[in-house]
Amino acid sequence: IHPTSVVGTISPKAARETGLEEGTPVIIGTADGIVNILGSGLIKCGMTMDVTGTTEIISAITDTATSGLLCIPYIFIKDKYFLYASTRSTGASLSWFKNNFYNRKAYNEKIDLYDILNKEAEEAEVGSRNLIFLHSLEGLLAPSLVYPQLKGAFIGITLEHSRKHFVRAIMESIAYYLNLVLRYWEKEGVKIEEPIRISGGGSKSEVWNQIKA
Repeated sequence: IHPTSVVGTISPKAARETGLEEGTPVIIGTADGIVNILGSGLIKCGMTMDVTGTTEIISAITDTATSGLLCIPYIFIKDKYFLYASTRSTGASLSWFKNNFYNRKAYNEKIDLYDILNKEAEEAEVGSRNLIFLHSLEGLLAPSLVYPQLKGAFIGITLEHSRKHFVRAIMESIAYYLNLVLRYWEKEGVKIEEPIRISGGGSKSEVWNQIKA
């Protein structure tokens, strides 16, 4: 079944419950991550994208279904495939940290707390004084395997670390994951020939983008 396939219409009961017009076609659609890949304009081999949202979605286009990689047939282009890798807790990790370790009342209501996080990450040393964050708070969709049972951790905490190091460690961990995925794909013969396209709420963070670069 193709994502644009019509699989039915709005029934009288559904029309009453939703306010939609009876008989409206119902189309199967696809996953939000796939739609994001399409929205990023990936249409040919060599194009790559990185979404920094609640999750991290990294995708590249290839013309072969590569064994051992998470590979999905392209929705609209024949004989093309999406390579797909993802964490389940990218922005979610940063949001979790913000919600638990920043006091909203301590700041002006007009201030976006994410701006505070970005500023603190900029102030922290590159490498976060060797503080390491494992970002798999809700498992991992690795380049080749799925690890839903993985848990997260901060490793190497010392008395020299302050809050800014934890924020930067979260951002750096995602950058390392992006690097891991791209290097893994290149090892498998995938060509990345254009600048990586970025999207998602996290792409608004200049310091995060710079860490990844």
